[in-house]
Amino acid sequence: MVRNDKGFWAIMFLFFIVGIFCIPSVVFSSSEKVLKIGAIFPLSGRGATWGLAAQKAITIKQKEVNARGGLNVGGEKYKIEIIWEDDKYNAAAGRMAAEKLVNRDRVKFILGSQSSAVLLAAQPITEPQQILFLLNSYAKEVLSPEKPYSFRMVLTSNEILQGMYPWMRQTYPQLKTVALIEPNDASGWSVEKDCRRVAEQNQFQVIFSQFYERGTSDFYPLLSKLLAQKPDFIDFTGAPPGDQALITKQVRELGYKGKTFAGTTIDPSEFCKIAGGQNAEGHISNTHDLLGAYTTEGQQKYHEDYMAIYGKPFDPVTPKYHVYLDILVQAIEKSGSLDPTKVKETMEKAEEWSTIFGPTKFGGKEYYGIKRQVITPVYISEIVNGKLVNRGTMMPILP
Repeated sequence: MVRNDKGFWAIMFLFFIVGIFCIPSVVFSSSEKVLKIGAIFPLSGRGATWGLAAQKAITIKQKEVNARGGLNVGGEKYKIEIIWEDDKYNAAAGRMAAEKLVNRDRVKFILGSQSSAVLLAAQPITEPQQILFLLNSYAKEVLSPEKPYSFRMVLTSNEILQGMYPWMRQTYPQLKTVALIEPNDASGWSVEKDCRRVAEQNQFQVIFSQFYERGTSDFYPLLSKLLAQKPDFIDFTGAPPGDQALITKQVRELGYKGKTFAGTTIDPSEFCKIAGGQNAEGHISNTHDLLGAYTTEGQQKYHEDYMAIYGKPFDPVTPKYHVYLDILVQAIEKSGSLDPTKVKETMEKAEEWSTIFGPTKFGGKEYYGIKRQVITPVYISEIVNGKLVNRGTMMPILP
């Protein structure tokens, strides 16, 4: 019998190709195995402050795990490789990034964007494929019982404002009215609802609320309308850091003397650079100085690790993003599997995780319909002479 060599090698080539695409997120070599994890963040554009901060924090955890020999999965070691994608804080770019990671790179785990628009565009790709998506954003809609493979790894405006608005009421009892400025998209609409609801719960009167188009650089017309209402403070929680600083600069130039406020993290040096040091004075945010009050041992170690890799200046926006890869690593090792469904089930069942913030858990079933919202402390700070000053902390209650 004569073998058809061409047919034989064609079949062998076909088996080779199928093998690659069946398990493409795990790469084998003679010395090590590699687990590829996707990451979609705004690495450019106005959301870049958040995206680049997330990249630094995730890289710190990646280096820590790889330095100890890699991820331990059922007794086997895997080095972690991150495939970074820039969503440019844009829904279309984010969807393209998700399609690439899922269909071409074949990853089974993705760490996700700060943009609600990006996440809502990416989830129709990740959920049907049972991709475990650890994400951010403030929109309530990114978590639901219909999206069981999505976990939110950062506090939203709902949880943060539950800590910050009572603090505002207690610290500045003379303040009675608030104006809201948010981006005109899914993220901004969701945040505005949270701001309005929590403000009113804390007996603040919302006397102005308006949305702006992303990419706006001239806020003067909007701010002139706002100032006519004479608010005691302005809340722009849904705006990215660059927009927050620009709004602060321009509203001060128009003569505003009240407080500026946002339930998000900022880099104070960048904020002051854009807004101007004097204009930024007293700005209130959900940012934490790791060398100030309310600091844990884990945060001190994180600060040391950050300085060893990146040096000065330290970026205070970064710490909250450390939990992304930290909890994923713990969940994979606890489950002993690279099957996203088994890892998901482990994340559902575990009562507590150890993070740089101390004991951390998932909650939110009553509010979101599913237990997928991470719960960590809320930190409150003010800018004083261009520096962050920690003012307080609290743990949100979210059944």
